[in-house]
Amino acid sequence: MPAGPSSPPPFDSDYFGGSYTWEDLGWQGGDDYEEDEGGQGERQMGQHGDDSDSDDSDDEGNIDRGFDREWEPDHSADRQPSPMQQSPSPKQVEESLSRAPTFVEHFKGDMAGRPIDRDEDTSDLVYDGGYMGMKKALDSTDPSNPWAPFTSKIDWEFAQWAKLTSMCSIPEKLGLSFKNSRELNKIVDKHLPGRPRFKHEQIVIGGEAFDIYFRDILECIRALYGDPEFAPYLVFKPERHYADEDCTIRLYHDMHTGKWWWATQKVLEATQPGATIIPVVISSDKTQLTLFRNRTAYPILLAYLPTTKLDHMKNKAARCRALANLFHGCMKRILSPLKDAGTSGVHMASGDGAVRRCHPIFATFIGDYPEQLLVACCKNGECPSCVAPNQELGANKSFPWRDLDAIQAALTLADGPDTAAFNRACVDAGIKPIYHPFWEDLPYVNIYRSIAVDVLHQLYQGIVKHLLKWLAEAFGADELDARCRRLPPNHNIKIFSKGITSLSRYPAHTSDTLQSLEESLDEFHANKAIFVDLGIRSHFNFPKLHACCHYIDCIKMFGTTDNYNTETSERLHIDFTKDAYHASNRKDEYLQMTLWVERKEKVLKHRLFVQWRLGGHNPVIRHVGPIHHPRIKMTRHPSAKSVPFARLIRDYGAMDVETALCRFIAKHREPTLHVSSIASRASAVILPFRAVPVYHKIKFWHENPQDPAADDVFDVVHCRPQRNDKYGRLIPGRFDMVLVKVANSVRLGVAGYRVAQVRAVFRLPPKVSQAMFPSHITPPEHLAYVEWFTPFKSTPEPNHRMYQISRSVKDGKRVSAVVAVEDIQSSVHLYPLFGPVLCRAWSSDDVLEECTRFYVNCFKDPYTHITLY
Repeated sequence: MPAGPSSPPPFDSDYFGGSYTWEDLGWQGGDDYEEDEGGQGERQMGQHGDDSDSDDSDDEGNIDRGFDREWEPDHSADRQPSPMQQSPSPKQVEESLSRAPTFVEHFKGDMAGRPIDRDEDTSDLVYDGGYMGMKKALDSTDPSNPWAPFTSKIDWEFAQWAKLTSMCSIPEKLGLSFKNSRELNKIVDKHLPGRPRFKHEQIVIGGEAFDIYFRDILECIRALYGDPEFAPYLVFKPERHYADEDCTIRLYHDMHTGKWWWATQKVLEATQPGATIIPVVISSDKTQLTLFRNRTAYPILLAYLPTTKLDHMKNKAARCRALANLFHGCMKRILSPLKDAGTSGVHMASGDGAVRRCHPIFATFIGDYPEQLLVACCKNGECPSCVAPNQELGANKSFPWRDLDAIQAALTLADGPDTAAFNRACVDAGIKPIYHPFWEDLPYVNIYRSIAVDVLHQLYQGIVKHLLKWLAEAFGADELDARCRRLPPNHNIKIFSKGITSLSRYPAHTSDTLQSLEESLDEFHANKAIFVDLGIRSHFNFPKLHACCHYIDCIKMFGTTDNYNTETSERLHIDFTKDAYHASNRKDEYLQMTLWVERKEKVLKHRLFVQWRLGGHNPVIRHVGPIHHPRIKMTRHPSAKSVPFARLIRDYGAMDVETALCRFIAKHREPTLHVSSIASRASAVILPFRAVPVYHKIKFWHENPQDPAADDVFDVVHCRPQRNDKYGRLIPGRFDMVLVKVANSVRLGVAGYRVAQVRAVFRLPPKVSQAMFPSHITPPEHLAYVEWFTPFKSTPEPNHRMYQISRSVKDGKRVSAVVAVEDIQSSVHLYPLFGPVLCRAWSSDDVLEECTRFYVNCFKDPYTHITLY
């Protein structure tokens, strides 16, 4: 059990005495600013900082500012102007995004990230929670028992289930070696290795003691860094990635490809050669604090922060200030080990046993807007990173970053005798008068560059939510919902049967895609006035819109946004806090919550160890890579063993299946047959069967076009007739759209592809197939009857870049064909052209039959976007 100190460290948030007013603190009304989604009555806050467009331009060695100067190598003497000087076409953007890096520039110097000599004994640096440490400990007790310290497989499996589901009682009939949860917990606590234990301390504010449960952050980093499960993914020094040999198209993805790591490494190498930087990403979400280590998101719950409203403090301004000081005081205690470790370095062993001098450095902070303000000591309604005036938050322009030097100078007055001077200095510097923020003395940290953009809250629950509200007001919520309810189904598309107005809520970039991102933002700002003209908005001066201006800089510094997305911490809030709280008895809950987390981590770790031990392979040297599958996967047995042609026509809508099959056979028998001769050859084909086995589903696996190192992406095509479920309810039929390869095609662009609707998937009986084709020709195993849509036009619609198509009809009949299933590339989603007013008689089930014109949805998934955009 974590033990508290003998006496809590003194901490009085109200350092400066007395009662305060908003005027005393310069906070202009405090923290009750809220965005008015309706566009009326947004609160206007005070303006701070200048409105200059200039940017800091100190040397690159100063990591606080110099990320841009001399970053890219100068190739101006031996090549044409960079494509960045001209607007790239959408195809160029996607080509640059889909190419793997052909040129990697490693950080100059052989010392950076290099292991140190092993002359001294470094055994104590190896993470003892790793598999080899676990094996050593457990083999000493019973090397023949892979489930040790549990006596049997059933003991282990029940313990695993009990601890992961918070089960309390243990049935006696199972005959387990432990009789109750107390005995089980003793085994877990004493014999299973785990991550660092939680410590318990107290912080006193206003005479009230607050409990803080936290782990040693260096031990947490050591645990992550030394875990052999993560060893194959570690990166030890920064790189610059390019998509072309001329180094004109930069690639940004993992954090080591961003500017922050390179610039910080440069500063360290100048004074301490041989440094290995460990970027530390901190996320706070209400009561919990989480530690991440780079992109792959190896999270550890670092602390539970005390929560209180300090209701006994009647002065609201003083209470807000006290709460902020409490937060920073807790954070300062938790992160204080990073000060010396980041500056001087500490020896750590990675999961493969190599020892390096590591510098764990605070890199980015993940949090929603209120938490960003709390960390940055800024006022509500302001940008936590730059000095954008409140009246210009809706402007499409950049503003200087907050002046860290001026802010640090103001903070030095915190311990002085003149409280008013400290308050004035902080107000002049544009921050709240917080007593020694936690980041004040952390090395190589500029907190205003480290505030990460927030995709979840700023974009998904911010800008997108606002846009939906504005569009609903412009078009009418009923009309918008009606259209969303009538979209045709697709494996990757969620159909909202009740509409969307009531809802509550990229793995790589290149220099070209970032320019495209900037141009898209410019286009939005150029057209946003329509919402003012319609009376929906009065202005756009709110922080979430302004935050869009910082995405490009953030991606350049720290890599793509999946390195620091709050979606991860939001999900962990359920695992680490809500589930842990529900598992407690609500008395001394934080103590119980920490034990619950520790035990769950131990059991999960032991599960991996048991799997490894039973498998008999070394996790350090095992093959690590993406999971790839065959491109097309059909079920071993058909959905219907024998479906007559008459039923294919009646139930599946395959109106011309026999003729189309004869044409396919004729063409496949003679691949060089001219189109004009196919009809005559087909008329001579006699089908010696009247039924075929039919399949209702095609499964696809696509290589991730934006990240070939990632697992394959799953896709499904359905083609089944209507049916009754076991309750007698009618289930409508579903015949999906697909993209078919009809000629030689390239990876990008629509050339060689055509959209079709699949009506039936079948195969020929094996004996019949052998009899109908020459021995030197191997026919496809699976065939599909499809109805064609018109070919793609030469150019898509200019605004949304989607191609318009309609059904192919000849002599009043839909044009159809039989194609090989292997020629089907993927599913396709069509967006119906509903017209000014939607026909309410249409539904999602019949819109493909009722509507006559469609757009091909190129935003369905990354594979479709790469191919069709």
